[in-house]
Amino acid sequence: VAHTDSGLFSIYAGTGADDASEALALIGRAVQRMAEPVDEPELARARSQLKAGLLMALESPFAQSEQLGRNLLIYDRVIAPAELVERIDAVDAAAVERVAQRLLSAKPSLAVLGPPGAVDDGLAAALGL
Repeated sequence: VAHTDSGLFSIYAGTGADDASEALALIGRAVQRMAEPVDEPELARARSQLKAGLLMALESPFAQSEQLGRNLLIYDRVIAPAELVERIDAVDAAAVERVAQRLLSAKPSLAVLGPPGAVDDGLAAALGL
């Protein structure tokens, strides 16, 4: 069974307890900026970075086998690196905006590893958590 509408969007930040609230505030602002239109130069940079990272990661046999397994689980077939590059190149600003709107319309979840009270409850509430 192919699961074409599955996925996970996550943001990771490693910080000390003293900086947790500031980190959450910065992340919140960055997520809200996702609603802003993306310009072509920024989109081109993102495409280039994604393609370079993807292709460099496929240099190891372990990464290749992991990618093959992921392709089979999600798409029920193997996707060649050239097709992945084509798919990345096909992403336009409208597609980015559609995904951003879908992500921003969902209620976020937050996981914190640390002492109780590391995250200010008021800040978490302001983020919609």
